[in-house]
Amino acid sequence: MNKKRGLFFTGFLAASMALGVNCKGRETIVLAGSESMHTMAEIAASDYLTTQGDYRVEISGGGSETGLLQLITNKVHAALSSRELLEVEKENLDRIGSWEKQILAFDGLAIIVNKKNTIKKITLQQITDIFSGKVTNFKQIGGPDLAVKPVVRNEKSGTFAYFMEYAFRQRILGNAAYAENLALTLGNNVSIAANNEELISMVTENSSAISFIGMGAASTDADSELKVLSFALDAAQPFVEPTPKSVYDREYKLSRPLYLVYLTNNSRVSDFVSYLMSERGQNRIQAAGYLRAAVPEVTVIEKKLPQ
Repeated sequence: MNKKRGLFFTGFLAASMALGVNCKGRETIVLAGSESMHTMAEIAASDYLTTQGDYRVEISGGGSETGLLQLITNKVHAALSSRELLEVEKENLDRIGSWEKQILAFDGLAIIVNKKNTIKKITLQQITDIFSGKVTNFKQIGGPDLAVKPVVRNEKSGTFAYFMEYAFRQRILGNAAYAENLALTLGNNVSIAANNEELISMVTENSSAISFIGMGAASTDADSELKVLSFALDAAQPFVEPTPKSVYDREYKLSRPLYLVYLTNNSRVSDFVSYLMSERGQNRIQAAGYLRAAVPEVTVIEKKLPQ
């Protein structure tokens, strides 16, 4: 579902938008990609525009894969990605020009249920067992007598990719654990959500639902019917809620960097990136519920120049 959000719009972006001028003739910066980064990008862009005169920043979702594909095909100026780039994506970017990848923030992967569900905590193995279909009732993991209804994002989502690799197949425990679980597949009872809005709706409307979402996105729904579970690698370790502080202290283990990937041939985009990495921009990101990138001087972590 497409939604206007003040100065920002979600939905399909016409190729003409990528040329930098919208239908009203105003210079436009166009971003697309990770829905986990939507709130952060919108809050920061809104502040940026207060000092920029007649400009617009337009943001759409669709997932990390979609954003990167639109960047590669020159439909957007920058991609929001909640996962590492694939080698083929890097190669395609190399072919079209100079590009950079920056960490804007860090985010925790929040495991969420309906607020009516009395369960409060979950371990890594329980996550694997639930989403593989081995656990079918919350009472099997110390919760209420309630059938489990797992919900995931589609395969274009960077959050889905991170969840599958690090949580479901347990790469967070190391390569040996990941190799052991590599053949695991999602259970037949898993439902798929097209975007974060649909995922949140599916969880809030079903007391049996369980899913995952970026910490920053979850924090914007404090008044909804969502509940975030405390997480531990195993029952012998402390259970921790995902917060900027617990991610910063490395106490919350399911955390990942959030990237902005962009071509360097547009001075307006470069100026926007400079704002995002400034003290003011990073403060806006922190206020949105994410952990700010720790040291701005080292956040350019990868740069590719055409040969």
